[in-house]
Amino acid sequence: MVALDHKDPRSRALLAYLRTARKAKLATMSSKLGYDANLVRRSIEGLVESGIVLSEDDSFVMSAPVEIGASGDRDGRGEGGPRTASSERPRSSHPLSRTKRRGPTSRR
Repeated sequence: MVALDHKDPRSRALLAYLRTARKAKLATMSSKLGYDANLVRRSIEGLVESGIVLSEDDSFVMSAPVEIGASGDRDGRGEGGPRTASSERPRSSHPLSRTKRRGPTSRR
């Protein structure tokens, strides 16, 4: 699971670049923060496609998608649950689900 929380300075900086969609600087900033720029870019595209909008105080968590029940609903209880970034695509294709975050000191 990858969590971006506005209280974490690294995530706050990354969220600022997500909001402004400055892709040229996004690659530089995400690598400085220890995120893989290509995976972050694909995640941004997924958020844009799903219609999720980030505001200044946003925090969000991307995790495994909710299981689809026999009736075709997302939570298996007969009611459609809220749509989140994680429920838009299967876990196996989510770009950040396979990423190990590296701290800024791990690069040499």
